[in-house]
Amino acid sequence: MKFLGGRIPDPPEYSYAADSILSAFSTIARSRRYEQGIPLSLDQQAINVYAEHNDLPVAAHIFNDCIFALDNLFLDEAHKKINSKSSKK
Repeated sequence: MKFLGGRIPDPPEYSYAADSILSAFSTIARSRRYEQGIPLSLDQQAINVYAEHNDLPVAAHIFNDCIFALDNLFLDEAHKKINSKSSKK
């Protein structure tokens, strides 16, 4: 299929594990704390509470690594936005 002179890539194959981990991150991130409008990293307790009440699609140590990696991506983006806003002042 062509789109704006290029080819649209085929959609990725569905992954139950990836979908579950992204959904879990979305739920766990609701417990995020902020200080003076700056997001803090998720704590292990929030992840543990989620794991106690839900079935994990992968081993716990892999799940934790995935959640922390997603959290790091979120924090990097948030800090970039904060820094770009402060440099424009």
